[in-house]
Amino acid sequence: MKEKLERLKVIGTRAGVAMAALSEAKGDTDE
Repeated sequence: MKEKLERLKVIGTRAGVAMAALSEAKGDTDE
């Protein structure tokens, strides 16, 4: 169970980073 939570945390962090990169790229395109 603990391993599952750790993996979810890693996936969530990666997703957050990807979302931030996407929004940043979108912002650059809008400029």
